[in-house]
Amino acid sequence: MTGHDDYLYVIIDTGIALAIVAVLHRSPWILAGVAVSLVAAGVQASGFDLHPHLNHNDLYHLVQIAAMILFYRGVT
Repeated sequence: MTGHDDYLYVIIDTGIALAIVAVLHRSPWILAGVAVSLVAAGVQASGFDLHPHLNHNDLYHLVQIAAMILFYRGVT
């Protein structure tokens, strides 16, 4: 982000965007995508590691793949 190096601003921006999406799109698929995205954020914030080569960032992306599938389903 321009002018800010703190990751907190990315989290705030993403949270606002997800809230707007949840309000504007009442599709169950979209709402499920928002919910799974929140779960993914929780996984990343937890710092939980399954293996040295499968850490919380990797797990976040795996869960977020499921959220993207739900978002896709909601707009098609």
